[in-house]
Amino acid sequence: MDDPDFAKNYPNIICRKCEAPAVNSNGETPQFDSMGDFGDNPVYIDGAKCWRRYKFGGFITMRDDFNCENLDEFYDRSGFMKIYMGSFK
Repeated sequence: MDDPDFAKNYPNIICRKCEAPAVNSNGETPQFDSMGDFGDNPVYIDGAKCWRRYKFGGFITMRDDFNCENLDEFYDRSGFMKIYMGSFK
């Protein structure tokens, strides 16, 4: 990430170059709706499960070290919401 302050708001953030080979659960290029802030989750990078936060027509990819069942579990176990909400203080 070019901005370390931005990157620290996301657990296990994956840089754009490293996320390039990401695929969805069907082995296809992940799809997302840039207007609706949603898309494929989870995605896999070289076999590692990752989750994407879709927002403002783009996304941030984060590696899942916990093998979570869904995005909400990942947010909880990774501490994402505590980190995210702390950035507004």
